[in-house]
Amino acid sequence: MKPTLLITALLVLAATDAHAARRRAVRPALDELAITFVAAGAGSHVEGQSLDAGSVVKQLRQTIGVRIDRRGSGSARTAMVRAYLDGGDGVCRVRIDGVAVGVVPVVIDLQAPIGAVEVHRITIDVPPSAPAGALFCPITWEVSTP
Repeated sequence: MKPTLLITALLVLAATDAHAARRRAVRPALDELAITFVAAGAGSHVEGQSLDAGSVVKQLRQTIGVRIDRRGSGSARTAMVRAYLDGGDGVCRVRIDGVAVGVVPVVIDLQAPIGAVEVHRITIDVPPSAPAGALFCPITWEVSTP
């Protein structure tokens, strides 16, 4: 009786593995999306993935363009853009399009068109008590399709 039970268990496990492999094989291809930052407006300078703000007194307002490019075979026409502060020195407050950005990702654009440049305004408030010197407030951007 034990050999029959063992063979039955092995057959069930083999059938489950084969079914799971079929499910994985027919999953739709995911969109591979990339974000490109472009200068938008007077005084904007975007080099690579860094924004050179120059010298800041009290507040920095910078307009940038964000373009989402597709590298996959997905069919979505829009994507959701989120941003959050990835560490930093905690000296400044950051807003993008009026939305406060912190350590938890927040939605910046719910339906950003893929392939087109969308303009966003970054506002960085520096308190008067902040020491003179470089500011470190890295903003991480994420993009995904529904």
